[in-house]
Amino acid sequence: MPRPSPQNDPPSPPLSPELRQGFIEAHLAALREWGDFGIDLEAWLEHRVPALLQNIPPGEKPDFRGLYLAQGLLEGSDPAFRTLYRLHVPGLLKAGRHHGYPRHLVEEEWQALVVRLPENTGSSPLLSYQGRGSLGGFLRIILLRRLGRRAAKESLHVPIRDRILPSTAARVLEAERLRLARDLVQRTLRSMNRRERLFLHLSHGEGIPLTQAALRARLLPPDQCHLRTAASRLHRRLIKLFRDRVFRIAREELDLSPESVEGLLDSTFPEERNGKEGGDIS
Repeated sequence: MPRPSPQNDPPSPPLSPELRQGFIEAHLAALREWGDFGIDLEAWLEHRVPALLQNIPPGEKPDFRGLYLAQGLLEGSDPAFRTLYRLHVPGLLKAGRHHGYPRHLVEEEWQALVVRLPENTGSSPLLSYQGRGSLGGFLRIILLRRLGRRAAKESLHVPIRDRILPSTAARVLEAERLRLARDLVQRTLRSMNRRERLFLHLSHGEGIPLTQAALRARLLPPDQCHLRTAASRLHRRLIKLFRDRVFRIAREELDLSPESVEGLLDSTFPEERNGKEGGDIS
């Protein structure tokens, strides 16, 4: 079993009856369809699952079966790996080739990734899978990211748009990069409170002056002394908070390196990185 959270971490709230039932049904279905992964269901539901679901918005259901399969892979279950190969590996390898990477490179990177999946390797990317979207989609992003890093090293860091790739593959890569950047920004904004999100949306998404954005978001009172200075100071603080959380979420939830995040934001939101207002980060 994955280790419970350290004792000094605040305990996660228990699962709701609806979520608990969803996991029990996934467990029973997996036993019928996939075989016994050897998961201690009660211990898993008590110690690991609540922490995984902390960032799931209320009302959003996780991928129960995906989380269950991920747990089997973390525990190194042979039936879980057979299930992974049957359900997801053909599509993952096809996705890598579809994105313009040579077959041998795709297979090499997949083999390097699959040996890291059990938790006892100490660096399993599955530890950050929270059931938001399918497990196959999660692994696809990680595999493509590994392929991108490998290709960048072997092509002396030539940008994707400058590589000689089939036009369809280049368009797909660009769409994947944009989707990943948007997902990262949205996850970060959801981690901030409503007024902070509104302030950033007004000042960056709509280009409203900082003083007016701060007043409309009710982050500063109308009688604030030196309003413009206070609004600028507030803006710097929230941008720093946003940036810090971007890197934390990228590392913990998306398994992105700091260098990858810098490049992702540079190419997707260049006006934001240059300190200009008007870029839409909402």
